[in-house]
Amino acid sequence: MSNFSLKRTPGLALAALGLLSTGYFFPAAAQSSATGPVPMTQQAAPISASSYVTVGQFYYGQGNFQRALVAYGAAVRANPTNPDALLGLGRTQTRLGQSSAAAATLTRLLELDPANISAHVALSQAYSLAFRQDRLPQSGEIRLGQPAGGDANLRSALATLDAAERALSGLPTARRGTEASKIWNERGYILRFQGTCAVPYVPFRKPAA
Repeated sequence: MSNFSLKRTPGLALAALGLLSTGYFFPAAAQSSATGPVPMTQQAAPISASSYVTVGQFYYGQGNFQRALVAYGAAVRANPTNPDALLGLGRTQTRLGQSSAAAATLTRLLELDPANISAHVALSQAYSLAFRQDRLPQSGEIRLGQPAGGDANLRSALATLDAAERALSGLPTARRGTEASKIWNERGYILRFQGTCAVPYVPFRKPAA
């Protein structure tokens, strides 16, 4: 994924990658307050959100989620309504265990684009993570019994998948099967957490196109 992403992008993506490695992606105001005025030689033209997204995809594909978080965060600052930036940021936050932040980011994306199936699935994953975090506190001891908020998190995860299924009708017919399989796969995981999936493999089957 990483080589593919960079090969398809122009020089701005590589410039953004260089900025991330040196720390120059921070807004000029933040640099000024921390280290004094930014030299004119460092005040390059703004990097586009799409270029930062490309950098985020590169680091995400490498498993470097901390740097992906920085890149996607820069993309959202550059364009707060960029769907790829918000989706990448939310997914990365989930990977880093930041379930509340991920849920907030992805909810924001769905407010902008309610038919975004990938965002619905990612939001469901954030809620599933919150459920697991309730089960396994930082002490490492697994709590017995029903965790606080556990049912609510799973209900929220299922609700967002219900919304995703309703959005399927607005997609081109050729895409519905693939997108539905993503929803059903995620639903299978949640039903397993609930202990209500009698035949585990059924929700994971890819529907016919």
